[in-house]
Amino acid sequence: MLIHSSLLLYSAVINGLINSMSLDMNDMVGTELKTAVVNYENTPVSFQYQMWHVVPKSVCADLQQNVTSYSACTQKAKQMFNQACNDYGKKDITDWRQRKTKNMVCDAAVSYQPMIASISATPQHSKAEQDERECNLLTLKTMSNDDPALEAKRKKACHE
Repeated sequence: MLIHSSLLLYSAVINGLINSMSLDMNDMVGTELKTAVVNYENTPVSFQYQMWHVVPKSVCADLQQNVTSYSACTQKAKQMFNQACNDYGKKDITDWRQRKTKNMVCDAAVSYQPMIASISATPQHSKAEQDERECNLLTLKTMSNDDPALEAKRKKACHE
């Protein structure tokens, strides 16, 4: 009975060590897709990484439906990767996780391309352009309509 319980205890210890080692190996290789959200200059920057590389399409992916917010977030992400790489460059790193993280953010600093977009109001058209548009529109309408009032309106708009 003592031998049986000792074997069970030994088996539990071995299983614990194996699980611990496999977790460390998974961390080292980085096979699992992981998500990170970093608050950078009051902007939450989300991204995923796997095998210690940022997945470019995942950066700020939660904002893709709003072009201006998405663009601003991706530009902040680029700045964040650059700053993190510079900050890591000033440190003496001995821990393997920090080394992997440094390599990941420095790789992203070099390779990640933000989406740059700006939306602005359409420019106002000059009076001459507006008059020309009105003339063209009325010309099209009179082609399929013989209404004398519409023809008079067209002649006035087209300065005839």
